[in-house]
Amino acid sequence: MSTTATMSTPPPSTESMLCRQCQARLDLGANYCPICGAPSQGDAAPDPLVGQIVADRYRIIQLIGRGGMGVVYKCEHARMGKLMAIKLLHGELARDQEIQRRFRREAQTISKLSHPCTVGIFDFGTSDGLMYLAMEYVSGDDLGKVLRAQTTLPPPRVAAFAAQACGSLSEAHELGIVHRDLKPENLIVTRLRDGREMIKLLDFGLAKLREGEERNEITSNNTLVGTPYYMAPEIIRGQAIDHRADIYALGAVIYRGVTGVPAFSGSSPVAVLTRHLTDDLVPPSKRKPDLDLPPEIDEIVVRCMAKDPRDRYQNVDEVREALSAFVAASGSENLLIDSEIVPASALRSGTARRSSLETAKFSVATRSDVEAFERRLRRGKILAWVSIVLLIAVAGGAGLFFYRHATRAATAARDREIEPNQSAAQATPIASGTVVHGQLARRLSREQGDVDLYRLTSVGASGGRIRVELNAQPNIDTVVELLRAGQPEAVFVADDGAEGGREVIAGFRVAPGQYFISVHERVRPGAIPQENVSDDYTIRYTIGPSPSTEEIEPDDRREVANDVANTGTVAGYIESRGDVDWYCLRSAPASLRVSVTPPSDLDVELTITPRDGTGDVTVDEGRDGIGESRTIATAAGARAPCVVVRASSAHPPEHGNPDRTYTLRFEAP
Repeated sequence: MSTTATMSTPPPSTESMLCRQCQARLDLGANYCPICGAPSQGDAAPDPLVGQIVADRYRIIQLIGRGGMGVVYKCEHARMGKLMAIKLLHGELARDQEIQRRFRREAQTISKLSHPCTVGIFDFGTSDGLMYLAMEYVSGDDLGKVLRAQTTLPPPRVAAFAAQACGSLSEAHELGIVHRDLKPENLIVTRLRDGREMIKLLDFGLAKLREGEERNEITSNNTLVGTPYYMAPEIIRGQAIDHRADIYALGAVIYRGVTGVPAFSGSSPVAVLTRHLTDDLVPPSKRKPDLDLPPEIDEIVVRCMAKDPRDRYQNVDEVREALSAFVAASGSENLLIDSEIVPASALRSGTARRSSLETAKFSVATRSDVEAFERRLRRGKILAWVSIVLLIAVAGGAGLFFYRHATRAATAARDREIEPNQSAAQATPIASGTVVHGQLARRLSREQGDVDLYRLTSVGASGGRIRVELNAQPNIDTVVELLRAGQPEAVFVADDGAEGGREVIAGFRVAPGQYFISVHERVRPGAIPQENVSDDYTIRYTIGPSPSTEEIEPDDRREVANDVANTGTVAGYIESRGDVDWYCLRSAPASLRVSVTPPSDLDVELTITPRDGTGDVTVDEGRDGIGESRTIATAAGARAPCVVVRASSAHPPEHGNPDRTYTLRFEAP
């Protein structure tokens, strides 16, 4: 009787490529980016959250951006008809009860901030497992994007931005709030009606939610995510911090803005953090002598970025005064300095004319709009309750009957798609094991074909191993994507690339949650999407337990490889011609024979890849159905190697075989 091979996750790979969406570095061959979730190949999936209503009032319209804490969408307050932004925090945060408590405490505090240069927080809470912040919608690019496009900005412009940020920080610091994550990406550059630029600062206090994880996060995978460039020495050391940490970060932002480079840089996050602690700061004018930077900027930046907090400006009001004086003396026109910004108290009382950020196209919600709506809501509660009681009394059992009937009609699983179903809110519900008929029929435009979304009703509270099978319409190259609510990109893509072909997701392990299946056409560049109102496709999914003797997808790179014992067997699928399956041994064997037996219609290759970088060894006899094997040996003290199974690169197949498994065997020679 063979020993089973069990699965877990090994260390990350050093082979990498860049994500098309967020430019994060990820392993070669990855199907999707582990940072932002974007697919690394194929068309982007429809966002399962667009069209959904969060907390019964925020209708999601479109994605604005992603960050380390969550995803930001433009949304409409369904009852007010006003535009807002909503930030949905990453799912792992929402599952931690302690973080939830801290989130409520932090959100309640930062919702009190009302400075015009602060992105206002209107509402917060938890809905369907998502923690959300409803906030002011601001049009414009973040300063990080501006700097990536222009490299450097004129010192007076940077100083004006920083002075405005000081006004926002001053109010927060008076309330005992430290931003903790001040960086260009958290400064939005927007325009007033008179054409002048104004800064809006966001994400107050959110970095504190991940306190204790932060330093591990920024150094894991050797990936620089931005924050280390602006991190004060006392944060790096794990010491108690105060508002002066924000002053250090502000100095680092100014440095980046006027020189085009970070104050401290390095080949890894650890190198950057170390230089914050040990290296002397090179003043901006000496770092970039060709830019002829003024001495006032040197003085402000050097004092802001003193390693000892006692040597810095002691409050942001001092920084603001120095910056405003520099802007005023520069003679620059059309720059908004902090003293000209209308106080929030005046905006609410109406004693000063408001500098509106609204555009003619959109009606953007303001804090006064929200407060007025809430007052109306409170006044209407008594009348609403009276109306409900009367309605129940009159309608009686008939009302209950129609309610139940409507609910069942909306949620019952189907065996045919119900159009329109292009959004998550309209998705057709389907149950495990049910064969569902659908059509990619009328195209949405000359650039986009029909999209069908299905909501899976059978994932349950424990998750499991999912298999999805699609038999396509004869004239359409169809893509099948598995999506999870709360993640704006597909978690798995099946695209074997043939018109009328079969697409299968075989053996993907899903965690508990709400999932969707997207069916759409792979449209070639310059082509018009196909239409077919005569033929059906069929789609079916099943879900069950995850056997420990079968591969667990995704496993297309070392980072998510299956962890296997040194003896036993594992079954896996080459489900598409480009499928790659990684297995990493749990311990380094002195000698071990590895063999793979493929399905009769596939030629596979077996690669042994040491983790010490000494070079891969690939075995490929070049015949369908013929097994490949290799005896491997590792030196004492060496790391355990990994094994990769894929379709033969010398004799590539037209498509994979998602119906028949290969067998991978590990045994003593």
